[in-house]
Order: sequence, then C-alpha cells, then structure tokens
Amino acid sequence: MAADLEAEWYAVHVESLQQARYTGKARNQLYRNINLAEELGAKVVALSGSDIADEIIKFAKQKNVTLIITGLSQRSRFQELVRGSVFDNLVKKSSPINVLVVGGNPQVTAPSKSPPAKKLEYKPYFMGFLSVTTVFLLSWMFPQWILTHNLLMILLLPTLVSGILWGISVGLFTSVVALGLYDFFFLQPIFSFGISDYLYLSNIVLFILVVLGVSWIGRMIRWRADSARHRERFVYALYNFSREIIGAENFDDILNRATRSIVEAFESDIVILLPEKSGKLELTAKSKTELVLNEMEQAVAIWVYKNGRHAGKGTSTLSSAKWYYVPLKARDRVLGVICLMKLDVDKTFSPEQKRLLEAFAGVVALALTKANK
Repeated sequence: MAADLEAEWYAVHVESLQQARYTGKARNQLYRNINLAEELGAKVVALSGSDIADEIIKFAKQKNVTLIITGLSQRSRFQELVRGSVFDNLVKKSSPINVLVVGGNPQVTAPSKSPPAKKLEYKPYFMGFLSVTTVFLLSWMFPQWILTHNLLMILLLPTLVSGILWGISVGLFTSVVALGLYDFFFLQPIFSFGISDYLYLSNIVLFILVVLGVSWIGRMIRWRADSARHRERFVYALYNFSREIIGAENFDDILNRATRSIVEAFESDIVILLPEKSGKLELTAKSKTELVLNEMEQAVAIWVYKNGRHAGKGTSTLSSAKWYYVPLKARDRVLGVICLMKLDVDKTFSPEQKRLLEAFAGVVALALTKANK
C-alpha cells in the first residue's frame, strides 16, 4: 500500500504499563512484528506513554500522517469496560486522519492454549505482612502513646510502602491484613470481625482506595524510571562507542576498536567483512582467531551486502543462518557487513539491541568512509 501511494510508512510501538504484563510469548510476537516491519521497509518508531492512543495520534500529527492502519481489539467486552479500548480511543481522536481497520472478528478465531500462569513471588507478600504486623504489635504494646482512631493512619504507612515497592496486588493484600487486625483487636465488638458502627466502613473504603491509588502511582513512577534508564543506557553506549571510534588512528584501528566495543556491549562473537578491490567480501576483522564463516553463512553475508538489509538469525530473512548480519551503510552506500553471534547461541538480539547495533554500524561506516579518503 505504501509503495502504491509512494509514501513513507511507520511501524509504531508504544511502550506502556501494559507491556510490563506481557508474557514471554507475547513479547516474542512483538519482537517478530517489529523485525518484519523493518524488513518490509518501515521506519520503526518506539514511543513511550501511559495512553497508547494519544501517543499514536500525537506522533501521526507531527509526521503529517494521512492514514493509520490498525487491527481490531483482542480484548473482551468486560476488559474494554474496565481498561478501555485503544482502538475506540484511536478512532474517536484521529480526526482528520483516516483510520483503516484490518482483521476479522476476534471472537471467531481459533482457540489457543491459555498462557502458563506466572509464578507467584511470595517474598513481597511476606515482607508486606511482616511490616504491617510489626507496626501493629508496636502499637498494641504501647496503647498509651497511640489513640485507637490514629492507629488506622499508622497502619496506612507500611501498607503504602508495600504498595509502592512491590505493586498493587501486594498493596491490596497488606491493606486487607491491616484492616483485619484493626477490626479484630480494636473495633467493637473486640475479637470479632463484626463492625458495630458502620461509619467505620467509609474509613475502610477510603483506606483501600488510597492504597490502590498510591500503588498505581508508584508503579507508574517505576515504569517511567525504567524507561528513562533504558534510554540513558542507549545514549550512553552510543556516545562511548562514538568516542572510541573517533579516537582511532587508522583503518585497522577503527576495526579493532569496533570489534572490541561490540563484543563487550553485546556479549557476542563478531566478524567484519569488507569488499576487496574485486568486490568480493573478505574477512577483515574478528573477535576470535578461530571464527570462520561456512559457505552458507558467506552467502547470507553477500545477500546483506547487495541488498543493504539485515538478515540471519532472529529475522524472517534467511533465518536458518547461525549469525545475525548488519550492513555497514553510509549515505545509502553499503561498505561491508558485520556478523554477530551471541555467546549464548540460544539467545537472539532484541529489537532494542538491533537498533543500537544499527547505530554502531552507522558510526563505523562513517569512520571507514573518512579513513578511505
């Protein structure tokens, strides 16, 4: 469609709190979708925000996008009522941008196996329970210092801390523990979970709402901090790599520094292929002396060199290869190929690592271009 319209197209992914709940299968599917979009010629853009629809619309207006293509929501009616629908919000806020919906009815898709349940971590719940009971016992041992009406506010402190540190579910659990202890030992009738004065119900409801609200805010802050650290690591790694390459004295020094830095950053073996005068690719630099490429791997490298696109393991192009291949491109000219293989051969490069590798390859290509002048 983009080729027919002679238009640029973007594959946009919004990093949000929802991504933190992805299963391994869902995350792998996301990575495959991103890789496929890159191979089809899309400019992949990763945005960050709490409202997915707002971030997409904001990006579309900045880039003067005229058409947004999206799939149908896979959420149930109940999930849409509770969490809202990204698709509905996108349609409502998209004017004057056109929205094209693709895909069939999600209700008639073939049944799939339910994802395995996540292993429950008991330590946060235990620590939350311990903090609440400790504060409660201290309050119970020194009643002359603490009024009964103030005890609920004192129990709120460890409950809020638990919610901020370990999430909403732990915060809710500790709030139930705190309210149970308060009701059983301090509210009339004593040593019973009954409540004689129903005015306390408003305090209980407010207690739970405050805990849930603060826990959600804590979760949002942690997610934004993680996103900021990830971006900082990306920029810092690229900055250090650029400084390392700029300090190179000659052509061979550029290759040696690039090889050493990439091995350290990505924990992988590396081979760099550059063309001879005849145009044939030659193994110019490598991280280990015993590294060689067999005929099949060399054929993949030649394809990457001719087409200027990455391929190999972890992509949908020549995916049977054992190595991952990145072209050394400078000003739409391919200067060579970087071949990488994880030290842990069962792992592949994530989309974030691939973007950083492409940035590294661009820096190396520019340095090699200047060194050849």
